[in-house]
Amino acid sequence: MLVIDFVYGVIISSFSSVVLLSALVFLVKNWFIERLKASVGYEYSAQLEKLKSELTMKNNESLESVKHEVAKEFSAISMAHKTLEGSIAIAQQKKVDGVEKLWSGIVALRNSTPSAFTTVDVLLEAEFNRFDCTKIENAQKFSKGEIFEIFTSKIDDDGMVDLARLHVGEKLWFFFFAYRALNFRLAYEISESIKKNSLSPWYKTRGMRNMLENFFTREEIDKMDSMEFSKFSYLRSILEEKFLDEARRIVSGRDVGGDAIKYAMILREYSNYTGDYK
Repeated sequence: MLVIDFVYGVIISSFSSVVLLSALVFLVKNWFIERLKASVGYEYSAQLEKLKSELTMKNNESLESVKHEVAKEFSAISMAHKTLEGSIAIAQQKKVDGVEKLWSGIVALRNSTPSAFTTVDVLLEAEFNRFDCTKIENAQKFSKGEIFEIFTSKIDDDGMVDLARLHVGEKLWFFFFAYRALNFRLAYEISESIKKNSLSPWYKTRGMRNMLENFFTREEIDKMDSMEFSKFSYLRSILEEKFLDEARRIVSGRDVGGDAIKYAMILREYSNYTGDYK
């Protein structure tokens, strides 16, 4: 009986020791895991903060670098805008001067219209062959060609008319050229009639007809043909009106808008934001 009790006691004691040891191992294991978690968490947090700090510093440096580059770009754009704006202003002034020069030539030519032009412009077609060419005022100036020198001096007194073409463009120059040519051609037709002492309807000669077909539309020519007189005044008024329409477009700056004014406006808009990047 004593032996059994002893054995039983040993077993109970051993079991208790195993349980106690297991509990101890469990507690030590949990303590180690918690310490390990805490250590890893601390290291992770420290590395994370360090990484955040480095990224923030790099981002700030990059942002400042970008701001600096953007400011430089906008500064360059602003300078380019000022240069472009100045160039446009100079070019526009030259265009205006050119328009004024050509219009002054047209006005001078119109104001120096010889009375012979009025005479042949009021004659009916049936009256031409009955008209005495000797009655034309200043007939000698026509027959000798002096009228052309007078016209030239009125139109281009300083020799700058052709230079205006460079600035006003081909369309306006065409209207000026047509106006000038129409007056010169009529003077030529009158001078030839005086030489032959036979006045012909100027608007039916081959040379004048070819010119009219190049300068005017079919509708405009048909309307002229339907008129009994004032044909020359009608044709000249058409060219003056077309010249003035184109001149107004140029002087107003509408012809600049193409790309030049578009890019100038873009440059102006963006150059205004330069200060935001300084």
